[in-house]
Amino acid sequence: MIQNQFIIYNLKIEGNVPYHFLLIKASIPYIENMAMFRYLMYKEKIQNMDPNILPKITSNSNKIPHLCLKRGWRKDA
Repeated sequence: MIQNQFIIYNLKIEGNVPYHFLLIKASIPYIENMAMFRYLMYKEKIQNMDPNILPKITSNSNKIPHLCLKRGWRKDA
């Protein structure tokens, strides 16, 4: 929505033009694709880190039972 409004405002295009036509006119990719690409690049960067660095530890914390978060309602709590 924000990307759509930004393109309409800056290119002075009517607001009823479909989103994918706006992206073609502006020659930019979908913001969702850019976000997914950056997320995957970040995950790859974390996987290549030293195992003792905090981002790597937190990334792997769901695989270590005593570091897992306790989620949801528990009857014994």
